[in-house]
Formats: sequence, C-alpha cells, structure tokens
Amino acid sequence: MKVGVGFTVIIIISVGLVCGGKEMYVGYYDISRFQDTEITIMNVGLKGANYVLHVYNAYGEQIFLSIGALDAGASAFYRLSEEIEKEPDNWGLFLIETAEKSFLALGIEYFVGDTLISIDNIVEPIPKLGINRRYWYCMYYVNAGHADTGLIVMNPWWGDTTVTVYLREQDGTLLSKRTVELSAHNSFFIDLEEYIGHSETFWGIIDVVAENPIALACEYYNRANSRLEIDNVYNYYAVQIAD
Repeated sequence: MKVGVGFTVIIIISVGLVCGGKEMYVGYYDISRFQDTEITIMNVGLKGANYVLHVYNAYGEQIFLSIGALDAGASAFYRLSEEIEKEPDNWGLFLIETAEKSFLALGIEYFVGDTLISIDNIVEPIPKLGINRRYWYCMYYVNAGHADTGLIVMNPWWGDTTVTVYLREQDGTLLSKRTVELSAHNSFFIDLEEYIGHSETFWGIIDVVAENPIALACEYYNRANSRLEIDNVYNYYAVQIAD
C-alpha cells in the first residue's frame, strides 16, 4: 500500500468535497494463480484529474490502494502482480474513483504467464445509485463442445446487494436461476458447467438483475483457438421500478 490510511481518507474526502461528487470506474482482475492483470488509466479530459485506485480480493477486503494525478491526455499503468502478492483469493474487482467532472478511460490487459490473452476497454463510470430500482444486465455465454464460460458478479458499493442470475438457452428456455447475496466489494464466481453442463445447443443469454448497479465479467475458455478471453460489462440494458 503506497500511502497511510489517514492520509488516504483525507485525500478521498477532499477530492469529493472540492469537485462536488465522484465517479467510479469498475473492472475485473485476477492474479490468483497463473493469471495477471495490467490496468492502464487514461485521462481523456481537457483538465488534470486525480484518482484513487482500490483493489479488493474476492471477499471484499481491500488489498491495494494507490493515489495518482494525471495531466490532460496523460496515462498511468499498474501491473498488479508487481504491487500485490499472488494469493488464491486475489481476484475480483478493482475500483477507480475520480471527481465527477473528470473523464477517464481504462485499458485492461489480461495475461496467462507472460502471454497476453485478452484486452478490454472501459470508457464509462458505473451508473449512480438509485432508489427502488432494479438493474438488468446481460452477457453472452457458450457451453458447447469444449467451450465453457465463467461469470464473475461484482458489487462495487459499500453496502450489501442481491443479484439473481438467469441462464437461458438459445430458444429462451430457462436452464438455471441463482440468487446471490453480495456484501460490500464482494465478488462471486459462477462456473456455468456446474449448472448447465455441456451441449451443442448450450449457448445464449446470461440475464442478471440486481438491486444496485453492479459490474460483471465473463471468462470464455477454449472458444475456437482461444485459451481464454475476458470481457467486462459495467452498464445495464434496462432499469425498472422495484415492486
């Protein structure tokens, strides 16, 4: 950890008060075993931007924190294995806070050993918290032949939230439903093989509904000639008033 806790709290509070609120950018990382993740933070705004990077393990415990400042058009990067020990629980979500009028973009590179296996980009913050809302997200899955899919559900907030995951076959048939309670900054991994197995027709929609805005990631294994590919979803496709 690069700075003391007391100093960190002062910086975070001052950024929020001076700039009138915060935006949060959220993504998935994994340095639990043979994988590694590199995060590039880019200031795409016309003014300088301060940021605070938090990294949480799978149980929502903060394991790394860094404070930085970027001039307009400048970038910074973090190779997480150089900052954090590789441990079985060191995977989950990272969160970047910045002032409300700052504009960041993230490039995320995923490695297996020293081999780059996937690149993703995050260009928007997660939506703000709402009252009495349900947020719907979706991702594509494929569990046909040798291919398999893993879903990571991440709670970026400082309170608990409930998430329900629906797995649907290509014709819309509901194959599985799973409700998960996520504590603050907690992440949960679902291996789709455990719930639906494999079939030539097992591909379709992962539909997710959450009490609060969340973030998702999918790991796609053995799809075509790709050993692993990782994609992030940080915005919902629908929102509805809760009952």
